[in-house]
Amino acid sequence: MIKLFALDVDGTLTDGGVYMDGKGGEFKRFDIRDGYGIRKLIDLGVKIFFISGRYSAATQQRADDLGITG
Repeated sequence: MIKLFALDVDGTLTDGGVYMDGKGGEFKRFDIRDGYGIRKLIDLGVKIFFISGRYSAATQQRADDLGITG
């Protein structure tokens, strides 16, 4: 049984692009189907971890939206 699933974000859960608004804000595109799969794993009791080289408010928001607490 899988207990933990850790994955990179940029280029794995996103298309690898970062959109900048010119005011310091960034946007990333996440595929909704990845979110469905992650939610299914969480519902099955699998702990999910996002791995990234730097903090991103967009990534944090996606983790919060999916209910990722790790």
